[in-house]
Amino acid sequence: IVSDIIMSTAFLMMGITFYVLLKSVNKYVALVMLVFNIIGVPIMCLNLMSQYAPLLLLSGADYLSAFSVDQLNALVLFFMNMHHYGYILATISYGTYLLPLGYLVYKSGFMPKILGIMLMIGAFSWLGDLFTKFLIADMNSTISTIIQIPESIAEFSFFFWLIIKGARE
Repeated sequence: IVSDIIMSTAFLMMGITFYVLLKSVNKYVALVMLVFNIIGVPIMCLNLMSQYAPLLLLSGADYLSAFSVDQLNALVLFFMNMHHYGYILATISYGTYLLPLGYLVYKSGFMPKILGIMLMIGAFSWLGDLFTKFLIADMNSTISTIIQIPESIAEFSFFFWLIIKGARE
């Protein structure tokens, strides 16, 4: 739970940093990127309640005696599943923000165009994975991993480029 709070905060700060860095390229597209970034943070934070609920259900509090052990176990599993799908739902904005980010990187002139193209392809990879998880309930995790390859390559390449080379206007 704490690591998800830290991750959400870092994701928000990253979006603001990219906005400041790339607003000179196109202020409106940078704002769209920031909005997509910001949308995912409260979804992810609200989703943490479904991760915290099993801890409350298993706390042994007196009011829980109204439920049988089987009912409590079913509720715990329900909330864990809700958290899983809430996490997937939050990735809509995480994948969508890559499209305007990729466009801005491509148009920037101070970052490699190939990174921009890779990020835009990565956006469709994220969204493709997301929709297949909802459309194909019993999807094999291997298929999901294969779908995520372009996104992973794009984001890690961008990350390493920023760490090693850095964006210099």
